[in-house]
Amino acid sequence: MSTCFECGSTDNLHEHHVVPQGRGGTATVPLCHKCHALAHGHPSPGDWDIATLTSEALQHKKANGEYTGGGIPYGYTLDADGSTLLEDPAEQTVIEAVLEHREAGLSLRKVADRLEADGFTTRKGGKLLREANQHTSRRRTSTSVRSTNRMQSAKTNRP
Repeated sequence: MSTCFECGSTDNLHEHHVVPQGRGGTATVPLCHKCHALAHGHPSPGDWDIATLTSEALQHKKANGEYTGGGIPYGYTLDADGSTLLEDPAEQTVIEAVLEHREAGLSLRKVADRLEADGFTTRKGGKLLREANQHTSRRRTSTSVRSTNRMQSAKTNRP
């Protein structure tokens, strides 16, 4: 029967990675809930659960520009380490073109048409869809530009 590596308890054991998995660690040691909480810097076991630890780990990875799972965002590629996001120059060019066209007042349809005419394609060589450039435009547009667009839209839609 396993016991807590730290205190010898046999209750509520967890496998704690000695080196975090995100840093390539594979070796684990059994820790009880209380010792596992302490190992993660939480003073009492009630302060955390697996969901909290996962959330904290993902926030840390995101803050360090590391890949956190899911689809790789357009404009980026995954480094050979499998963790770090790097800007993709070709896709960054498309994003900049989308932003320039949107700031010039073009509709999403016109932006897609212009990009297609300029020879831009998706990662797989297909047509850029309005929905995709809308997502890119929203993600990369600054707050001030969005606020300005909302104010202009509100003025236009007044009765």
